[in-house]
Amino acid sequence: MTNRSSRADIRNPVLALLAARRIQGLSIETRATLAALLRDLAADARRRAQTSWKQNKGPMAVYWKAVGAYARHLSSVIRPVTSTREKESAMATEKEYDEFIGPMLTELAKKASDLGMSFVARVEWAPNEGETTHAGHVTSATQVLTQYAALSRGNIDAMLLHLIKSGVDCSQSTFLYKAREQDQRRCQ
Repeated sequence: MTNRSSRADIRNPVLALLAARRIQGLSIETRATLAALLRDLAADARRRAQTSWKQNKGPMAVYWKAVGAYARHLSSVIRPVTSTREKESAMATEKEYDEFIGPMLTELAKKASDLGMSFVARVEWAPNEGETTHAGHVTSATQVLTQYAALSRGNIDAMLLHLIKSGVDCSQSTFLYKAREQDQRRCQ
């Protein structure tokens, strides 16, 4: 489990800005619309960052990564929080994970391991904020893929690199085969 602060303004620095308080005064409908637009912007920026990185355009990848991070932070400031439970959980979910879910998953993983089972679980308390728990000897390709997908946090390149480094035979992948063909053509 991580030791990150559970204070909202530490986890999302945008909350410390004066303008963030003014945003809270907008109507719920306006805030919901803006939050949805910013989430879309964040997703698009993350895709552009990945594309830029694949094209060896590091500065643009960093730029789009930053745009995505700011858009995500802004969307969480703007998103209307309607219920009391949602207001409490918006600031306490990682703490709740650390206090309740994490220990239960650890116990479940230990029990699965004691019984000779492999176990993989990924829990998110906010978009892209979470923990992965795994235990036991991973024997099947399904569990290996699941484990590395969870550990890669949505980054397909990281997942493929994990698989290759762990000795998984990726030679039958049509996608990787086509990528290798394109790389070879570029090098010629």
